[in-house]
Amino acid sequence: MARFWLLIALLLSGPTEAASILVNSAHGSSQVVSDIIAVKGSGYVDVTVFVDRTTASPSDATFDANIVSDASNTSATFYSQQTSSPVNHATYFVTNNSFAGFTLQTWDLANYAALQTNQIMMSWANTIVQPPNTPPPVTSTTSTATSAPGNFSTPGLEFGIAQNYLGCITTAPSYVTSCMSAILGMMHADHPTWTWGDIKGALRQTASNWSTGYDDTNYGYGAISYTAATAVASTSSIYLQPPVITASVPSPNHLTLTIYPARSSRRDHEVVYLMPATYVWPVKNEYALSDITAANGTLIYTSNNTDLIPTATVSLTTPPGLYDLVGFTTDNLGAYSRHETWTQFSIQDQCL
Repeated sequence: MARFWLLIALLLSGPTEAASILVNSAHGSSQVVSDIIAVKGSGYVDVTVFVDRTTASPSDATFDANIVSDASNTSATFYSQQTSSPVNHATYFVTNNSFAGFTLQTWDLANYAALQTNQIMMSWANTIVQPPNTPPPVTSTTSTATSAPGNFSTPGLEFGIAQNYLGCITTAPSYVTSCMSAILGMMHADHPTWTWGDIKGALRQTASNWSTGYDDTNYGYGAISYTAATAVASTSSIYLQPPVITASVPSPNHLTLTIYPARSSRRDHEVVYLMPATYVWPVKNEYALSDITAANGTLIYTSNNTDLIPTATVSLTTPPGLYDLVGFTTDNLGAYSRHETWTQFSIQDQCL
């Protein structure tokens, strides 16, 4: 049986650009529309729901590939939920997924290239416990209700949403995701030239935990504030966000690094430093090079800012001890993203 995927095209008053959201359930799509109205009130004069028909089942692996290809397919035919007549659609910016049964970080990194190339952000309900030390997703967002007991200490969680935030219903994971998708869509409509990295950065730095740092025992970056995030003046005011790095040991004394950048407008490239594992980082909005050298950091890799997913094998010979590889995003003007617990990758001396 064909599945119905819903596209919300927002016909906005004023010069703002239309946003579009793909939703994987009928009740979710209705809720996204309700949440948009709750969040924006009378500022948006029309909301029209369109239906995308696809054969992908939301419970199987084929969904992963289909959601990306569908979301970037500007020639597909969609149907109005209200009239069943064919319509055209705007390019998706947000896709909403309220089902469980996925391995978030594996999915996120595997689809990074397609999502980044097409500027698509995924919104997930965070109902599955991820492995310890799972970082928050790069191109996706994960959210849960701050009123939901037990969901606040899940690794990989990025945001909490306060109960009935701005009038959104948050009594079930799919409703929380709908609220998050509405906010992401509205952020894009408010700031059509911002990248998904800009939007995530603005939401992070205005969330309740930003001042103390990412905390996977307390809703990740904390409860969000759409009002504060969308009021950020420009991308120059959005702090650099650290990348996700992975590492493997192909042979003794060698590390293969793979970097998934948080692509904000200010980003120029990424760097990876070797750090003593005992160093305690001060929490700052951004670092300067002096902060990194004060930590006795040794630069081991500089990315090419034209690479979509920078990868390199580096040679290391270190004295005995435990070290951290820490990835930073830099604007090439002296600013570096801050250190978060999930930005580091621990290694033993000489990679052995």
